[in-house]
Order: sequence, then C-alpha cells, then structure tokens
Amino acid sequence: MRSLKTQDKVTSALLHIQALRKKILVAEAVIKTATLEMDQPMAILEAWLRNKDESDTKTDRDKN
Repeated sequence: MRSLKTQDKVTSALLHIQALRKKILVAEAVIKTATLEMDQPMAILEAWLRNKDESDTKTDRDKN
C-alpha cells in the first residue's frame, strides 16, 4: 500500500495532467477557430479575384 505522501503526489500529478488536457483542448479550439476565421476572408478574396478576372476577360473581349 502506498504511503499517504506518495498517494497525495500521485493525486496531484493526475489533477495536473487533467488540467493540462483541458488547456490543450482549449488551445485546439482556439486554433480551429482562428483557422476558420482566416479561411473565410481568404475564400471571399479568392472568389472576388476570380470574379474580377472573369469580368476583366469579358471587358477585353467586348473591346475586340
């Protein structure tokens, strides 16, 4: 049987590990959110550029 001090240390370590796991989950959520927030404006910009290129091409054809 473990001594009380050893048992306290093990319990403390397990609680610390549990707290670290929660921090990791929060960090992963923050990273996913930041990635989504970054992807959305990029997708909007890419669509705008695509549409601009298409309209520029149509304008060039209309001139000829």
